[in-house]
Amino acid sequence: MISLTHKPRRALYVAFAALLCLVQITNAQTQSTLSTQGFIRKSFGSDKITVSTSSIGFTAGTISPTCTDVSPEYCRASAASCSVETDAVRVLTTGVAPTATTGFLVASGTSFTVYGYNDISAFRAIRVTADSTLNCIYYR
Repeated sequence: MISLTHKPRRALYVAFAALLCLVQITNAQTQSTLSTQGFIRKSFGSDKITVSTSSIGFTAGTISPTCTDVSPEYCRASAASCSVETDAVRVLTTGVAPTATTGFLVASGTSFTVYGYNDISAFRAIRVTADSTLNCIYYR
């Protein structure tokens, strides 16, 4: 019976880990991805949204673009990742408009992610005290 020592196994593990790192670096350089619950989502669009005194949602044409090669459910956004700039905002994903005092408070300088097309399409944001900007990336 032949038994492998730890050195050949270790070399094999190191080589495999190096290959995985190379694949991840290559993917990161070619496009933006978001890993969630074991799924890799590919970015397909972005938005810069000014949040003011009236609640606003994501841009409809951006979260659900027209696709001719696949069915709509595969074309639309399944995740939206946003950073908050300038001032705090309040957000809701229920379809109800938040106010300056109701809704989930998101501070300036932080980010959040909304998952699922239903929540993305129902998303609304409003400023707390001064106009703010959301920089968002959409993923399929």
